[in-house]
Amino acid sequence: PGAAVAAAPTSAFDICRPYLVYFCLVDRLQDILKGSRSYQATPPPPTGAEAAWVAAMRDRLRNHDQAVLKECGGLLREYEDELLQISDFTEFLDVAGVLGDVLAKESSAEAFVERARSAE
Repeated sequence: PGAAVAAAPTSAFDICRPYLVYFCLVDRLQDILKGSRSYQATPPPPTGAEAAWVAAMRDRLRNHDQAVLKECGGLLREYEDELLQISDFTEFLDVAGVLGDVLAKESSAEAFVERARSAE
């Protein structure tokens, strides 16, 4: 009865923002854990076998744990400094590293989002 009710998000970006931040975090974490790095030989190509993937991940974490932890610290800083600060789709696409690709196909980030929304 006396509790304040939070205002509902008003824009499409406000609604999508938590999912976009989550997407970026997962994408960056996948890159940290599975991407090619100078401190490790080229990772084996995915074979679909779970045992091979687990063995490669175990090897990376066992032999390069400090490098992985350092990159995870960088991910935390990126989350605090960039991801929490995004305020529109253009900033999100820039932080995600795909703004150039989007602008090569559409006139603006907003046009890209509208086209994506109309494809439902």
